[in-house]
Amino acid sequence: KEKFEGRMVQVNYYIADLYGDPDLVTDVWSSPLAVLVRDTDNETFKHPVVRKVLQLKWEKFGLHIFLVNEIVFAVILTLFMMTHVFHHGAYCDMYHTVLELCL
Repeated sequence: KEKFEGRMVQVNYYIADLYGDPDLVTDVWSSPLAVLVRDTDNETFKHPVVRKVLQLKWEKFGLHIFLVNEIVFAVILTLFMMTHVFHHGAYCDMYHTVLELCL
C-alpha cells in the first residue's frame, strides 16, 4: 500500500499461519508461537497481530484451562480448611482445652 504523509494506512494481516494448525504441527515446541517465544525478544509481542493471536488463543483455550485449575484449587483449599477446622475443633472439645490455645 502507498504511504501518505499524515495519514494512516490500512494493512490486512492473515493470522492463520501465525495461529498455527494443530493438524499440521505435531510438536508443540515447533508451532509458530513457540518459535516466537524461543527466538525473539519481548518487543515482538507488542505487535498488534501477535497480540490478536494471543488474545484468540487465550479466549479459546487458556481461559477455560485457567478457570478449571482455579476451581480445582478452590475445592482443595476449602476441603483443607474444613478438615483443619473440624479436626482442631474435635481435639479442643475432647481434651477440654482453652479455645485460645487451639486457635
